[in-house]
Amino acid sequence: VELGEQFGNADYFHDQSHWYIQSISPHPQNHSSDNWTLLIHLCRDLWDATWEIGKSIAIQYLTIWKSIKSPVFRRLVLYGLTTKDIYNGSDVISYLLEDDNWWLWSTSTYREVFRVLNKYWSQLDPDSTGILINAILKGPPRNMFRDDLTSKQFNERVDREIWLKL
Repeated sequence: VELGEQFGNADYFHDQSHWYIQSISPHPQNHSSDNWTLLIHLCRDLWDATWEIGKSIAIQYLTIWKSIKSPVFRRLVLYGLTTKDIYNGSDVISYLLEDDNWWLWSTSTYREVFRVLNKYWSQLDPDSTGILINAILKGPPRNMFRDDLTSKQFNERVDREIWLKL
């Protein structure tokens, strides 16, 4: 992560992990030909194993991962939240909507977001449901898109993203 930041390939909101690992979960579209992707798989597998022997320790790892300002660690947290019953839906949605809803729309967390929505939608209380629906209807922030898009192109992309989330 830090090396990617030094070369301008990563920051708090962007990294290239989703290009090589489409899903933190094992998935046929993952392209794990680079050695560094093995580290992500190891984090996932070690977290799963830790959960089996000590849930409180596994939760502490999620807490540490939450403090690391990197999309790949956010993806690992979302993976943990969707594979195990750790937090209630309201807390998970709050985490997803941090940074002005950035992570709801980010291509870096794309697959994990859909897994979160699939798992937690039916568990949300009415207030959290309303918050999530409003965030979706608001659409992604303009700064997530290229500056040279026309208004029509931008609106078409936003409409598609909203439609996908609904």
